[in-house]
Amino acid sequence: MIRSLLLAVALVGCGSSDGPSGKNDTATTGATTNTTSTTPTTGTTSTSTGTTSTQSMLEINEYTDQTNPNGRLEIFVDVGPGVTSFQITGDSSEHLVFLDRLFAPDGTQVLFWEDLYWSDRSLTGAIFGDTRTTALNWPVRDVDGPLQQGEWRAVYAVNDREGYYIDNADLDIAVVKKSDPDVSSAVVRVQISYADGVDQNADVVAAIEEAVERWRVVWGAQSLVLEEHYLSTTLDPFLDWTYRGDPSVENVADQKNDGDLHLVVGELIRSEMGTYGISAGIPGTIVPSENTFVNISWLVHAGGNGTFDPDEISLMGETMAHEVGHYAGLYHPVEWGYYWWDFIDDTVECSNANQCESQLGTNLMFPYSICDQNGCLPTEDITPGQPTVMRQSIGAL
Repeated sequence: MIRSLLLAVALVGCGSSDGPSGKNDTATTGATTNTTSTTPTTGTTSTSTGTTSTQSMLEINEYTDQTNPNGRLEIFVDVGPGVTSFQITGDSSEHLVFLDRLFAPDGTQVLFWEDLYWSDRSLTGAIFGDTRTTALNWPVRDVDGPLQQGEWRAVYAVNDREGYYIDNADLDIAVVKKSDPDVSSAVVRVQISYADGVDQNADVVAAIEEAVERWRVVWGAQSLVLEEHYLSTTLDPFLDWTYRGDPSVENVADQKNDGDLHLVVGELIRSEMGTYGISAGIPGTIVPSENTFVNISWLVHAGGNGTFDPDEISLMGETMAHEVGHYAGLYHPVEWGYYWWDFIDDTVECSNANQCESQLGTNLMFPYSICDQNGCLPTEDITPGQPTVMRQSIGAL
């Protein structure tokens, strides 16, 4: 039978009357950080200030700018020798943010929100923007790279919740560039934050740590090395802020190292007994914000008796690998309804439940777990194109 609990519900979307709306859903050591003041080029008449910091292979530039009279903001990314990928994050305190379009240095329009919105394939959640924080990783797949050197130009847009573009709206921008000499393998560092009181239960902590080992094995088979560290927090253990973000999340995300991802383990996700975990974006942002998180419910994994057996621990580890896979930019190979697919060529385009479960049911990113009285099928298979997306993402170093 098909288990009713979802492995993922993706938070993607951007509500707009003439814009897009969402289709769905071992300790690490810090490196020395060098910080210098700079004034980034924005391509607008507004004044911006920011800082550039470098840790390992990352260069981070953060500043604030304003949208033009059409509710849009141009963002420029200077790609020099050795830069292999970049991420642009737009963050608004009150409005919705989405990527309108992206241009390569030679002037080619690489992405346009409307082309992707009407497609039956999903490439990036940056075009939807149902939250106030929107991130784009580029390139996504092998075919999207390598990066042309020169000045890339992204146009971000800001809407209110009625779909009107907002002029002169402040937008916090973070441009992160990665110079990775070897994209065939990567280290992914993750801050695992215990919500308030979770780490007071020794049995739960033991199960979480065993689940992380399962996650490590699944990703390790794809030359993705997981390095994690743990943090005790006072975050709401019921993760009530999941669908809107919260300053408390940003405060905790501020404690992670540059380049780290952020996984929060709580009791439940907004009292939803059917949700294993959720990613705040596809992809999620690498910089601290109110929406810098992947959330995991330990109680849903533990089942009705609230205690873990080995299969439940394994499933929780696969959920972690799945949800952080979303945060790194992976979609489900097929969505519920079997009429939306990802943009990765080597994931099968199936069209009904029987076919999809047979061909993709053990894929890490399959949208639900397949279970019977003997337990659930392991979801550890990954096509060659899927880890490429993760290794090119900005948090894979």
